[in-house]
Amino acid sequence: MFLDLDGDNVMETVVNSTAVGIAGLGWNNVLYGNINTPNYTGGTPRQFDERNVPINQKWGFSIQETVVGNNKTACVRWNTQQAQNTHVVPELPHGTHKIKWFITDGCGNNSEYEYTFTVRDCKPPTVVCINGLSVNIMPTAMIQLWASDFLQYTEDNCTPAGQIKIGIRKCGTGTGFPFDNQGNPITSVTFDCTELGTQCVELWAIDAQGNADYCETYLIVQDNLGNCPSPDHINVAGALKTELEDGVEEGTVYIDGTSTFAPPYSYFDLSDTLGVYAVTNSVPLAATFVISPEKDDNPLNGVTTYDLVLISKHILGIEPLDSPYKMIAADANKSGSITTFDIVEIRKLILGVYTDLPNNSSWRFVDKAFQFPNLNNPFQTAFPETISVADAIATQIGEDFVGVKIGDVNNTSVANATMPAEERTAATALFDVPKTAK
Repeated sequence: MFLDLDGDNVMETVVNSTAVGIAGLGWNNVLYGNINTPNYTGGTPRQFDERNVPINQKWGFSIQETVVGNNKTACVRWNTQQAQNTHVVPELPHGTHKIKWFITDGCGNNSEYEYTFTVRDCKPPTVVCINGLSVNIMPTAMIQLWASDFLQYTEDNCTPAGQIKIGIRKCGTGTGFPFDNQGNPITSVTFDCTELGTQCVELWAIDAQGNADYCETYLIVQDNLGNCPSPDHINVAGALKTELEDGVEEGTVYIDGTSTFAPPYSYFDLSDTLGVYAVTNSVPLAATFVISPEKDDNPLNGVTTYDLVLISKHILGIEPLDSPYKMIAADANKSGSITTFDIVEIRKLILGVYTDLPNNSSWRFVDKAFQFPNLNNPFQTAFPETISVADAIATQIGEDFVGVKIGDVNNTSVANATMPAEERTAATALFDVPKTAK
């Protein structure tokens, strides 16, 4: 047997029947890389039976011979040292191999015969779908679903489960396993308001050898929450998140505007724990409107004396604040600059002199799409704290803002109920101590 054991399409190992037993090859052993050694006796001994059984039950190569009349049949088989007359069909690795027979009769006549053969996996994996999912359109007027949402299980005769790739597509939109332009599996499908009702998808599985199969299943796309716009209305949605991408909860987002088809309007929504807000089926078609977020509660959230230390270092040039959003947070009196007056205002808030900042709100919000011309001075030009949309004729999503907690320059504020309270470390404390007469 000439075998390609390392899968490089080159036969490098020979299993010689005259060496089995005679030359000490024994069971559970091949001489890897011996093809160019004298009589194939070199190479590196390598065990191949990794089953957890006694040594005398490990597989080894053998020849099984049967005689019927004048005919003798010989087959390459596996047997064990314990049961040498019990033979099984050997399991060879994927690849192209060769077998060579030498036959000698009683008169000393010799004959040789050889042929190559290929072992490969031709069976596609089994893939079983989950049927009858029911989903609701999201406030963004669409819903994204993943291949794993529809998978009950998949298995293959050769490829381990962790190496089987799965993909998904809408029925009738392609052939073969669904790959994207970069050759990666397509693992999600998206449905929008034009696809309400029963929809069909193909769930695919492909093994390491490229064998693929699929099952068809269906889902019911619904709009029970009214997120799909009516013919004369659109949806508006986005998110309020901090510089660290934490959702700002319970921010009030106002949408005020006008439309040629309706009187002036005003709507609002409260952001959830992810910072997401959505006004659905309300804003008139062809509307011009302004999105304005507000949040003015818990002014001491994230504000400590350590923030005063950091602001002082920024003013003195010892350690400048490293983002425009932190600088906006430091501008406590909303003057468009960072000065010692801001430190005084925040200190009064900490000491309880103020219950809130007289010239500022607890939070400010900046249009996320805005690029600061000067990152070292966000006040150099006015930054947008609202988003304006003109003549909107389609659903507006991704209208996002960056939330800035005023007074918190080290990002310790708790922006939503899912965040743990920040553990405070020791910092310099500032006190107002009245002067005494000498």
